[in-house]
Amino acid sequence: MTADWLFDEMFRALPSIRVLLVMSFRPEFRAPWIGQAAVALIALSRLTQQQATAVVAQIIHDHALPAPLLERVVAQADGVPLFIEELTRTMLERSGRTDAELTVPATLQASLLARLDRVPAAKQVAQIALVIGREVLHLLLAEVAGVPDFSHMLMLITQHDGEGGT
Repeated sequence: MTADWLFDEMFRALPSIRVLLVMSFRPEFRAPWIGQAAVALIALSRLTQQQATAVVAQIIHDHALPAPLLERVVAQADGVPLFIEELTRTMLERSGRTDAELTVPATLQASLLARLDRVPAAKQVAQIALVIGREVLHLLLAEVAGVPDFSHMLMLITQHDGEGGT
């Protein structure tokens, strides 16, 4: 089962049910259902510097993030909410280091790869998935990687926050 197949099935069923479905995707993705009745496309622009700073403030809560570092995160993320979130979390995890040691990852991919580097077992599973191909069945990946519990693996990746995480 692929995401495209799932989306096609959902959009086939939508006219007969009352539902609000919100999706996001990259601008270069050409969704075949755009233009169908009851389907609206709302293009979102990047966040302003003020909005990006507010997102960072929500993520850091009462943790300290030096102003110059916050400014670098906001500038580097260029208004992309996922990148803002990921960079902020990365900087919080590195908060005990000196300014010279703190580098803001240049891309979202670099930030995500750094997160995988901090969880070696997850990195190994990701590498195996890349070899298998774009469409990977969880059962196949679990068998090949020898990881029966994906929920635990995902928890390691998503909840690692530098405060007692693994």
